[in-house]
Formats: sequence, structure tokens, C-alpha cells
Amino acid sequence: QQQQHQQQHQHQQQQQQQQQAAQSQQEEEKYKNLVVYAINLANSTKRWQSIMQSAAASNVILRRFPAVDQAAVATGVHSAVVDEVGVSPRCIKAEKRQPGLTNRTIAVWLSHVLCYEQLATELGPDDLAVVVEDDVTIHKDWRANLARVMGMAPSDWAMLRLNSWGKQRKEDKEAGVWYRPEEPFTTDEKILYYAGAGAQLLRGSEIPKVVNLIKSKLIDDVDARMMWNSSAPIYVLDSKEQIGLFPLHEKLSHESIREPEKKRKKRPTTAFRATSMPVASGGGRQPGAAQHGAPKQGVARPGAAIAGAGKRSVATPGAGKPAAPIPGGARQRAAIPGAPKTSARG
Repeated sequence: QQQQHQQQHQHQQQQQQQQQAAQSQQEEEKYKNLVVYAINLANSTKRWQSIMQSAAASNVILRRFPAVDQAAVATGVHSAVVDEVGVSPRCIKAEKRQPGLTNRTIAVWLSHVLCYEQLATELGPDDLAVVVEDDVTIHKDWRANLARVMGMAPSDWAMLRLNSWGKQRKEDKEAGVWYRPEEPFTTDEKILYYAGAGAQLLRGSEIPKVVNLIKSKLIDDVDARMMWNSSAPIYVLDSKEQIGLFPLHEKLSHESIREPEKKRKKRPTTAFRATSMPVASGGGRQPGAAQHGAPKQGVARPGAAIAGAGKRSVATPGAGKPAAPIPGGARQRAAIPGAPKTSARG
């Protein structure tokens, strides 16, 4: 009887394993035709070749989305959306110690937003797509691994971030292998939480919500704008699970826009395009404009004087005197020097 019981138990286990394998196969089939969009600069040919080879080896449908170059940002071709959304005071302030940082940050932010907006017009409500930056690789078993982690994903997701770095808070653990990335993104500019925008899974019906969320706050590092919000629930995959999907390319990931400062200082600079924005009355922030590390005195624009940053106005390169505020005192306009001709992340 004991032997018969063991045989029945083994038979049940085999049936369960077969059922699980069949379910996994069905789930994997869902992602068979999933398209991967890679954000890539025109001059980043090495990265494009690398991710093409990775996609071919993994039998992935890969499409290229042209990234925004920081040189284009400097010319003002995207000034309409930049003026509408605004740039965080933290980002502008960092320009002093990292020349060109503002243009690079805006270029990366625009690359993601424009890609998402294009997908919103191309995908059906239930269609899925993955957007990656071009310094990732594609794991050969990514479909099977994605099917497994998707079985544990919260049902209300608007975006699933599949590649991130930095710390993850235990109290943000949501379900299974997923975290709900709560603010703050950083507490002291040194320790970052849920950083990185290497790979995101989106579905057509939810993309407008994600774009609206990103645009609801002043422009800064785009990953800092991909935090959880009830209007567009965003979740981050456990860092231990990410290696089986779209891990960073160990070599190419070190050749991003965040170059060593020594190299950056040696590069020639170009002027940052002057933009303007009304300062919030009473020194308060605009609705939805909470920023990590941003001063509480008010909302700034690229080139605008930063509250608490010093008494002198920011002068336009080559000008003999500080830039004057527009009559009425509601706006300030200035050009920020520095925008090295380096590549933009993504």
C-alpha cells in the first residue's frame, strides 16, 4: 500500500509538472511576437550593432527608435515641450558642476516620452511592447522568464520596469517579485532607489497615463519620473530577476552619457538654449511638481535664477551684464553655458 501510495503521489506530481509546463508554454506564446523598441542615437552604431546581434540570437522582433540628441536640444527644436513642462531646479543647479548635464537629461527624457507617445498611436489597447535603451542585451530565455514573472505582476499595472539598479525598499514589496517604487527617488543625491530605465513593458491602453505622469513633473532624470502613482501604477521587477530578461551590457553600459567628469571637462561646450517659465507665486511649487532634491522656494526653468543658489543672475555667454527679468517679474531668462557634444543615454 505504501508503494502504491508513492506511485500515485509521483503520478500526481508528474501531472502537475506537465500542466505547469503547458501553462508556461501558453504564456510564453503570448510574447512570441512581442516587439522590442530600442532607443538609439544615430551615431551610436556600436550599440545598435550589439543589440541587433542580441535580438537575432534571441529571435526577437527589434525596431529602432531614434533618440533625441543633446545638440538638438541646444538648438531649441524641442523648446515647445521643454517650456511647457519645465526643468527641475536640481537639474539646473547641477549644470555648474557638470557642464552639459541639463541638455543630456532633457535629451534622454524626450527620447523616452516621444517613443511612448508614438507607441500610443501604433498599439491597440491590449497590445504590449518593450522599450529598451541600447546598452542592454536580450537574454535567450527572456520570453519564458517574462511569462513567469508576469504571472506574479499586479493586475493594475500601467508600466513594468524590467531593468533598474540602485536600492529597493523592503516596505515597497508589492507582490511576488514586484516592488511599488515609492518616492523619494533619492534622499541625499548619493543613494538612489529604483534607478535606471533600461527596459520597460507597456500596454497600449495605459501609455497615455504613463506619459501624463512623466509630464506632470518638471524634467529631470527620466527614471526619477517613473515612480508609482495611483493614476498610472508603475512597478519595478526585483533586481535578482532582471538578469534573465534585459540585463545591461557590461561594457557598453559604461559608455553612457554619464561619462567620467575628467573626460567631460576636456570637451568643448556650447550654450544651453535659454527658456523661460513663470515663477510660482508665493514661492510655492506648481501642482504635481515635487522634485527630489529640489528647493522649496519655487519652480525654475532652464536658465532661470535658482532660489538660494546665489545673489548674482545667470549671465548669457558673451553678454556684458546679467540677464534681466521680463517686465512684471513673472519670468526670468538666461542661457546656461555647457553642453558638450557627447552622446545621450538611450
